Amino acid sequence: MLSPWKVAKPLPATVVMLPVFFGYMNFPENATLEDKIKLSRKGTLIRLNDINFYVNTFAIVPSSKRAIDELILVMNTFPKLKIEIQGHICCMPKDARNLSLDRARQVKRILVSEEISERRIQVKGFGVSKPKFPIPEKSEFEAARNRRVEIMILEK
Repeated sequence: MLSPWKVAKPLPATVVMLPVFFGYMNFPENATLEDKIKLSRKGTLIRLNDINFYVNTFAIVPSSKRAIDELILVMNTFPKLKIEIQGHICCMPKDARNLSLDRARQVKRILVSEEISERRIQVKGFGVSKPKFPIPEKSEFEAARNRRVEIMILEK
């Protein structure tokens, strides 16, 4: 019987095992999205600040245009970049209507409408399953931190 700590047969020399980082990185305070992408690795999560939606909808508010434009610019600057857009919501015990997924899909729709290949973009809705603060939130600050759009780097 083989020991559970030994590989049954050696890996071919062409296989390269790279570590994958899953989580948040501490970026410089004034880092742009482009700076964050340059510093990131596969698995890095980046919060997209200033992408906001009308209450209980997936309609993006006009003040989010600058953040969306920055994401489009980054996707064009890094043509090999593949991302997963992750939607999160706040203030309710569960995401019965899949609002978090609809919001992530809406961001993807905008990118695709700007000629970013949909093969480079995956979406996922987490509802309230990954809050930054416990639900129910104690303040608007906590609710705003839970209600967010993030991207995870899948490939650079």
